[in-house]
Amino acid sequence: IPQMAPMWWSTLLISFTISMLIFSIMNFYISSPVIHPVQNEISDIKLNWKL
Repeated sequence: IPQMAPMWWSTLLISFTISMLIFSIMNFYISSPVIHPVQNEISDIKLNWKL
């Protein structure tokens, strides 16, 4: 049983690292200036539909 513990911890660590990497990539794309004009256009379209 003690020999199985390092494998479990490494699997947990790998999955945690992958999830943090995905989260940071998503956060980068959300805060990226390339995406902001698209968001602004979408919000403008929504405003035009409301008007």
